[in-house]
Amino acid sequence: EGNTFFEVVENPVESPLPIISRSLFSNDGTAIIVEFNSSTNMNDIPFGKFSCSRLFIFTGSASSTCKWENLARVLIFSKVLSVGDTVTLLGGKIKAECLVEDCNSWTTMNETQLVISSPSTVKRPSLSIAAPTFLGACDDFAIDVSSSSGSLGRAWNSFSLTVTASTDSAVSTASLQTALSAMGVSNMKRPMVIDQGLLTASKSYTIQASIRNFLGGLTSKSFTVSVLSTSAPVVSIRGLSQRTVQRGSSITLTADAFTTVCSSDS
Repeated sequence: EGNTFFEVVENPVESPLPIISRSLFSNDGTAIIVEFNSSTNMNDIPFGKFSCSRLFIFTGSASSTCKWENLARVLIFSKVLSVGDTVTLLGGKIKAECLVEDCNSWTTMNETQLVISSPSTVKRPSLSIAAPTFLGACDDFAIDVSSSSGSLGRAWNSFSLTVTASTDSAVSTASLQTALSAMGVSNMKRPMVIDQGLLTASKSYTIQASIRNFLGGLTSKSFTVSVLSTSAPVVSIRGLSQRTVQRGSSITLTADAFTTVCSSDS
């Protein structure tokens, strides 16, 4: 009788289908993280940047860039998406990582809706306030927050100014508050000027400024301005109120100085 030969053929066991475990913004707001609970086939897309429309559908997906960070995490780079928005993972694209010779018959994920959430830790903005500590009786009140940072590459979500205290409770701050409330995000790029007639001479006002970025990171600071009973010279040093330099390094400061003459003094 002739020899009988047997060939042992591997019977591949299909790995469990991945499940999306979370979809959220990164702490710095630069990307949206979509994470799976196990390694995927990455839709056979190599590492590196690719058009998000190959894997997702969302507003602006065709012009947005995505990138696989590892086999279980893909990043979405979008200037349009916000917390609470929906991203659709296309069906028929993602399956488990193939660890055998042939995985063509393996099951792919169905179309899946993802809701983007906030990061576990939101980066708070840095609020820079340039405002006078003392204000001459005839000077307009200028507040400059243009050096603030931490908007995370997007427009600021909100900005507000609130009078929180006055040295004389009998003096109404309603008109001042109305003027401050009119100052919003669109006014942050340049100094905001409040008419001096809204402040009372020989009184002090404490004002709280608050800014919020698009991820909800909030920073608030308070400052006090005292209105003098007479005109006074004003010196304003441009730039941040606090600066850091290395020992031995030089620093150049530029300042503006002026004196306002009250109409009653002329």
